Amino acid sequence: MSRLLGYTTEQLWAKYQDIRVGSIGSFRRFTDPKRLQVQPETLAITKQVDANASFKASDGVKMVTGEKFGAE
Repeated sequence: MSRLLGYTTEQLWAKYQDIRVGSIGSFRRFTDPKRLQVQPETLAITKQVDANASFKASDGVKMVTGEKFGAE
């Protein structure tokens, strides 16, 4: 089970509501077959671990797509 946290000061809580919801809501189940076949070295670099590291099926990976959420 994964948990995500969004935080800011109490004064800015309402201002950043849409950004928090958009960011947290951007996490989806990783199902793209092409991307699931990524080479281990690429995943190791992304997760900053040794290239020989093992991963469990439950290990999460966030894919950076370059999309902006809540740009001011």
